[in-house]
Amino acid sequence: MAYWWVSQNKTFKEEFLGGYLWAPKKDSGGRTPHHWRSIESVAKGDIILSFRNKRISAVGVAESVAYPSPKPVEFFNDHDWSEDGRRVDVQFQKVEPELHIPDVAKELLKLLPKKHSPLTKAGGGTQGYLFSVPPDAAHFLLDKIDGVDIVVERAIEARHQEKTVRTALIQCRVGQGPFREDLIKYWSGCCAVTGVRLVEILRASHIKPWRDSNDLERLDCFNGLLLSPTYDALFDKGLISFDENGQSFHSPLLTDVQAMLLGIKHPVRLTRFEDRHMNYLRYHRDIVFKTGTRTTPLALPQPSK
Repeated sequence: MAYWWVSQNKTFKEEFLGGYLWAPKKDSGGRTPHHWRSIESVAKGDIILSFRNKRISAVGVAESVAYPSPKPVEFFNDHDWSEDGRRVDVQFQKVEPELHIPDVAKELLKLLPKKHSPLTKAGGGTQGYLFSVPPDAAHFLLDKIDGVDIVVERAIEARHQEKTVRTALIQCRVGQGPFREDLIKYWSGCCAVTGVRLVEILRASHIKPWRDSNDLERLDCFNGLLLSPTYDALFDKGLISFDENGQSFHSPLLTDVQAMLLGIKHPVRLTRFEDRHMNYLRYHRDIVFKTGTRTTPLALPQPSK
């Protein structure tokens, strides 16, 4: 699954209502700018972030690859583009509330490529149409948008015709189905950290996040840990991770006092650990784990009078 940023200041209404992206093949000089050519790389099931007026206004799923298409009739009066172009069919979903990019631009710019970025260094929109977005930048934005999981499920449905595959992938997003069953079997029904045997509360947690994984990785039990709720929440948010020996370490954002109050021991070791876990855990350490420092003091419970 790839991610795309489409700048639609002039065409949002037409493309949103019509359910498509469209780019000319050539400009007036006979050239094809990269931000038009990029439409050729869109694949069925890719996710589209729709940007206009400094906001992400919609998220969509590509329902086709690019195919030759004349300029949409609704563009004829307002846009002086050549008639020969390419179109991708998209199922859009409106974002409510819209995500105001200037509010997150400082953090977002760190995740965007230096070349062919949809944002300028000052945080404004780059002149252009369609830009590839790295997964970590896309996930940063998607995490701030309500209802995006529905869009991701549509992306899976767009790529897979077989119902059993679609169902398994959608179930594993929430730690259910065959993925959870495989983890329960692998970890013998025990938490991978504490060893507690209480299957009813244990959670099937992806190591390399579900959104970042391909379909094989999403269903791979070695991309999963069976965790108690507290460890699952901290691992999912990148506040703890595990080194190449399976030993835990904490993010600076999680203080020793907080860990103590949460009942988190430090350090602990995974009860099982194989080479097939290594690449997934490396991804978690490099991408998910938070390395920042606290900017607000820890709020401790006050003693009762």
